[in-house]
Amino acid sequence: MKNIKMPKANIICNPDTGDIFFVNKIIKIKQFNKKNGEYKYEILTVDGVYSVIYSSEGQIENLFRQLKY
Repeated sequence: MKNIKMPKANIICNPDTGDIFFVNKIIKIKQFNKKNGEYKYEILTVDGVYSVIYSSEGQIENLFRQLKY
């Protein structure tokens, strides 16, 4: 039996909401100070769209994951 390697994607995953952003589509991430117990992140993607996420995680590096699909 042959092992098949599953492709992987680098993502940012917000554990508070389950939102997923594919890293290869991201141009810029801006973090704002903590307010009401959450940090605000603005994410600019290659299609010129800004997305805003709120997370209790203060280090953006801790939101990076690899997703097998």
